[in-house]
Parts: sequence; C-alpha cells; structure tokens
Amino acid sequence: MTLSFAIGLLAGSASVVIILAIARKKGKYGEYDERQAAVRGKAYKAGFFCFVLCEAVVFLIEIITQKPLVIVENGVLNWLIVLFSCLVFVEFAVFNDAYFTPDKPFSKRWAICTYLYVVLSLIQSFRVDEPWFKVITLSAGIFVFVIITSVIIRRMIAKKTEKEEDDE
Repeated sequence: MTLSFAIGLLAGSASVVIILAIARKKGKYGEYDERQAAVRGKAYKAGFFCFVLCEAVVFLIEIITQKPLVIVENGVLNWLIVLFSCLVFVEFAVFNDAYFTPDKPFSKRWAICTYLYVVLSLIQSFRVDEPWFKVITLSAGIFVFVIITSVIIRRMIAKKTEKEEDDE
C-alpha cells in the first residue's frame, strides 16, 4: 500500500463518517417499520453466519494445506469475504422489502449515481497497475452493480405484483 493510497483511504473514510454524523444529527435517516426492523435483524444474522462460515472454510483449508490461503496478495481474500457477507445481508434485505424506508423510497437519481460509480470502478480497475488494487476495485464495482440491479429487479417484481392485484 502506498502512502498516497493510505491518505486517500483515510480521507475517504473520514468523509463518510462526517457525512453520516451530519445526516444523523439532522434526522435525515428514515425510520424502518417494525416488520422491516425484524427482517433487517434476520438479514444481519444471515450476513454474519455467511462471514463466519467463509472464514471457517478458509481456516480449515489453511490448516489442511499448512499454507496461508492468499489470493493475489495478503488481505484480498478477507476483503472478498467481507464483501460477500455484506452482499448476503443486502440481498436478504432487498428481496424482503427492508432496504429502503417508507419515507425514503428508491430514487432514480440514486440508481444513476450508483451505476456511474460502477462504471468508474470498472474503468479504475483496468487503469491501475497493482494487482491487489485491481481486484479490490473490480470486486467493489461488481458488488455495487449486483446490489443496484437487485434493487431494480425487486422493484419491477413489486410493480408487477401490484398491477396483478389491481387487475383482480
């Protein structure tokens, strides 16, 4: 990891923390209803168990082979496990209508910005020279692409269901 990458990572993380703190203070967060809160609890549980299972599998493979399991470079496998576990949580929440709050529904502007991020991540993953950074950037782009695509698919399913209910 280069010094410029570390500085950028710290600056980006600090920015996110500051923005979230301001949003929380201004009350910009939506409130989940009771059903959504319960579903999110189950989603957290699914994501956590996925994380534990993946880490246990890696641990067992390392014990059996007596070699560290490394993909591209140290730490990349852990990044992929964290992303996969987060993906399990998000997908569970999306397909059980617990991802957006009733007062802050899905917006097309959010989808466009998200797809723009995906494109920029994919471009960046092909521009960089370090293999570990390629994998991290590419996996983050794919992660976000899967989430936004799932949200759109879930929205289409919900609209189709509402239309069928209205027709009856």
